[in-house]
Amino acid sequence: QCLVVTRHQMLEIQKRDIETVCGQFVIEPELPTNPQQLKEFIKRYDAVIGVFPVQLQLQILQSGKAVVVFIMTSLGVTNTEEEAKKMASQYPDRTAILAPSKEGEKYRVVLYQGLKLVKDIKVIDEWLIQH
Repeated sequence: QCLVVTRHQMLEIQKRDIETVCGQFVIEPELPTNPQQLKEFIKRYDAVIGVFPVQLQLQILQSGKAVVVFIMTSLGVTNTEEEAKKMASQYPDRTAILAPSKEGEKYRVVLYQGLKLVKDIKVIDEWLIQH
């Protein structure tokens, strides 16, 4: 069973892809930020699916769970819903229109390209200044 983390309405193609990969899935709007609570929260799932910053992906991997990410590409931003729908019409059933969440923001149009399994994350660092 997979945990899907999203605040947005998923596209039908996304749901079908998740069912292909996972069979059953549960949707939650967010994950706990505390690492210990996160580990407990995801314990009963085989994989966690969503769009996550690298640090969170690393924490999920360290908990022994698979990380699967939605690959979404921006098609652009626009001022009106009508323009956003026109932009989205290029790729029927694979685009999402994200409405402005605050006054003054624009409509964003994103294209769903598929799911990727995150196999490994390497952090390679070097001292710039050491005291």
